[in-house]
Amino acid sequence: MIESASPMPTRHARCNEPPRRRGTLVVCVVVCLLVATSLAAATTHAALRWRRSLRMEHQMRQTELLLDAGILRAARQLRRSIDYRGETWRPRRSTVGFESPVVEIRVIEAEDPRARQVEVLAQLGSPLADLQRSNPSQTNRSHKFLFMAATDSQDTDSSSVE
Repeated sequence: MIESASPMPTRHARCNEPPRRRGTLVVCVVVCLLVATSLAAATTHAALRWRRSLRMEHQMRQTELLLDAGILRAARQLRRSIDYRGETWRPRRSTVGFESPVVEIRVIEAEDPRARQVEVLAQLGSPLADLQRSNPSQTNRSHKFLFMAATDSQDTDSSSVE
């Protein structure tokens, strides 16, 4: 029989070698977990961004409605008295559903003594409270219009038969 110079590796010697397959499996699992975590984070971020956008659209619509109410209020006050100069109107928060609803109405005389230049500014949201939440969401809308006071001939009843 021929003897070899190096002994054959035994089964025990192979057990001391680091298992290559286990390391590869761990790397694959870690990569899969990273991909799943990244997908979950991206989905959550998109959902939060969509929710903020939806809330901002709702608040903008509420601001537009508040502006419309301010315009109607200014016109009604000017119909009552042409000497109306404006006001700062603060509707109840429960009516609007947002913090700090404010409507500023300014009335300026125009060249025509029967006309008034009206500027209405509607604001919704509190800038100080929003800074604490790191989510600034104050919205503003404004509108200017010329209001013409009714003349005596416009006030009479036009339904009379001639």
